[in-house]
Amino acid sequence: MKVNGHNNLFIGRGIHEPHLPFIIEFCDAFSSECKIARWIIEKPFPDYIINREDFSEILAKYEIKVVKNKYLYCIARAPLRFAWGLVRSIIFFLSFDKQKIISNRSWYLSQIMHSILDQCRNSQKDGEIRLRISDILKASIKSSLAILYADLLIETGCNYFFLGHTVYDTRSFLAKIRKKARKVIIAAGFTFHVTYPDSDGGFFLLNRPMLKRFVDNRRLEDADEYFSRRCRGYSNYADSNRALKHNSTYTRHKKINVIFLHVFRDSPFYHIDLKRVFIDYVDWILTTLEVLACSDEQWLIKEHPSAELWGESQTTWMEALTKAVYGKTGLPSNVVLTSSEYSNIDLLCKAKRVVTYAGSVHMEAACLGVKPITIAMTALESIDPSFVLRPNSRAEYRSMLLRGEDNDFKLGREFVETAVKVLYSSECCLNFRKDVSGVFTYRNEPKSKADKEAIDVLACHSKYYSFFRSLGHDMSYELERSCAMSASDELLGKQERR
Repeated sequence: MKVNGHNNLFIGRGIHEPHLPFIIEFCDAFSSECKIARWIIEKPFPDYIINREDFSEILAKYEIKVVKNKYLYCIARAPLRFAWGLVRSIIFFLSFDKQKIISNRSWYLSQIMHSILDQCRNSQKDGEIRLRISDILKASIKSSLAILYADLLIETGCNYFFLGHTVYDTRSFLAKIRKKARKVIIAAGFTFHVTYPDSDGGFFLLNRPMLKRFVDNRRLEDADEYFSRRCRGYSNYADSNRALKHNSTYTRHKKINVIFLHVFRDSPFYHIDLKRVFIDYVDWILTTLEVLACSDEQWLIKEHPSAELWGESQTTWMEALTKAVYGKTGLPSNVVLTSSEYSNIDLLCKAKRVVTYAGSVHMEAACLGVKPITIAMTALESIDPSFVLRPNSRAEYRSMLLRGEDNDFKLGREFVETAVKVLYSSECCLNFRKDVSGVFTYRNEPKSKADKEAIDVLACHSKYYSFFRSLGHDMSYELERSCAMSASDELLGKQERR
């Protein structure tokens, strides 16, 4: 029987197909509460969904419209506005200034400019530092048409949105819909969370009073036990397990300063932090290399453990960045680049300084008593800024790298205990990966991995379907984010209506 309602739900922009079983359960319960009668999707549901009785009964409730090509959709519905979209893209192209991207006072325009930069970095070859003019133009066109696409969806009555990601050209799409939609829910990191009209939420942020209380209430014994297993390579986070693989132990110096790279092609703009002092990963590392030449301490630059799974050569990137700073002389004698030679834990245990843009390694460092230097918002900073050293200027960043005694980069026992609880909460209690038998899939991995995940997720449908139905109900009201099934009694519940 069709749902009696007039609202529309858009489900798209990077939806990971193996996750459809629990997404459909969630969206059905959410739609029932919000009186949604039509679903707009970007790819037809696969046969294994359509041919399964319980899912076919759900889908039969809704009018389902498939938009296979957003550009053809825009041309068909509004050819003149499509032409204006191309003209607007020229305006974006001429307005784009990477150096002013952080200082843009308009939150809306800032998102567009970040979207353009994000797409340019994503399309670059390894080691390509300068943005190509052609990439800026292409990104400007895609961003402008993403805005038109969002406008047309809203005009056709689409007032609820469920998105698979928020980066690259989708950031421009999000910039438009968040101004007019009744609710936008993002799926990321095996969480669902609500985003806001005038600022970014984030699956890693713990700045809500309810979440702070949740972290405080974790048993330290449970958190310690998890961290102990994590240090041995048995965590719920694939990158961490991979980072523990190593060939030798670091013995060259008693104390070392470590910079942990990010995947350059991976977007740093899932959460746009306008208080950061660097434009992106490339700008950060270029400046860092300039500073290290003036240091009389030992430094180690650690490649990201999952870079190859992204199809990225960080060695190529570092060769290009090193050449841009030092010319043909190469890295200074006090700076060493390493990939998997040493484990993250081994390096953290011997670290004086730990520097990361905003990686999860900031939590690992804090758990071991090191106060990390970070560039953008992190989980620990969202709880208490005292957890991290975060520069307010490039000059202050330089000072952090060149000056300071050992004690300046240490955390007290209470901070360490809270950090262990935060790490445990983030990886065990506030995401549902294990509940759905999900895996982290990277861009350069074979399709067979996603195919196996689809089988595994579907196989445990009976275990989690009622949880996602309750979650869909609660997030249709005031609930802002999901959690693991084990934490549902504490974090989820009947919410008050708006």
